Amino acid sequence: MRNKEEIKDKANELFQAAMNEFIESRTCKNFKNCKYNSSLSVRKIGRINYCSLKSKVNGECEDKLFICDTPEWSIKCEEFENKCTKESSKKEFMEIVSDPSRCGHVFPKLSTLLWAVNSGEKEENTVNSIHGHEEYENRVKLNWFQKMLKRLFF
Repeated sequence: MRNKEEIKDKANELFQAAMNEFIESRTCKNFKNCKYNSSLSVRKIGRINYCSLKSKVNGECEDKLFICDTPEWSIKCEEFENKCTKESSKKEFMEIVSDPSRCGHVFPKLSTLLWAVNSGEKEENTVNSIHGHEEYENRVKLNWFQKMLKRLFF
């Protein structure tokens, strides 16, 4: 059986790996991350991603009207602008991790380890209550949880 320190170490390791992977996926050059990429739902076809930039043709602005739904296209695109920064991605990651239901859905292994570290004690400012599975209100839990994570990881 693992002791609490081993679980904390594994949780720290998994937390860092999940955060790095999340930030990398949000900041890479991909059509989903492009500021100009929009999507449209088409009946019986599905979702279509397209470029929403305007181009000047004969002095008039017109839609480029082309589908942009492959990473190969976005890598070659000269007008690609990432809509996410590292800071905004990190903030989004922290919001996901601080909400137990979202964390369990997006990062099930990390959520399980954070739940195991929490022994049910409601002491604030301890590592034992790192993941808010208790019945705290989300906004109180978010502030407390962010302070705890900053002390643990930064």
